[in-house]
Amino acid sequence: KGEMGDWNNERFDANCQTLELSGENCNSNKIKNNHGGFINTLENLNLVEKHEAYKKKAIKNILLNPSKYFKNIINNISRMFFNIPNSYFYQRESTVLRLIPNSILFTLISFSSIFSILNIRKMPKEILFCIFFIFTYLGLSSIVPAYARMLTIVVPFLSIWSVFSLYCWKNKFTSNL
Repeated sequence: KGEMGDWNNERFDANCQTLELSGENCNSNKIKNNHGGFINTLENLNLVEKHEAYKKKAIKNILLNPSKYFKNIINNISRMFFNIPNSYFYQRESTVLRLIPNSILFTLISFSSIFSILNIRKMPKEILFCIFFIFTYLGLSSIVPAYARMLTIVVPFLSIWSVFSLYCWKNKFTSNL
């Protein structure tokens, strides 16, 4: 409860360096209270065994709390685009810098999605591949803790798709795609 689906490390200080440089508190004790007991049981395991234990715990949590997991997926999508929300630490100033350009990008994705659905049979295979790649990548990224840097990978594909969609829409080119 109170967490947003983001990742932290076994020392509970993944974001502390950035916060301490700005003079803010890390809140690592809150994370430790929620996860310290489980993390302590993994101390003597090798990396493969830890991975299996984490995976087993994650699946158990997802099955016990499917609505919370769905909320975390929404939070992951929001973090990819806007770098918010985050658990246990204050937002950074850089978050504000992402809001305007990524809002434009999000709007272009929305427009391109509607345009593409309405013209799906006329779309070139190359654009359909871009769309498939974009949504597969973003969909799979959203089911695990996701961050703004993960969106960066598909921005070239998003740009190609958006420019194509805008060009066709502006030039009424849809009948001859």
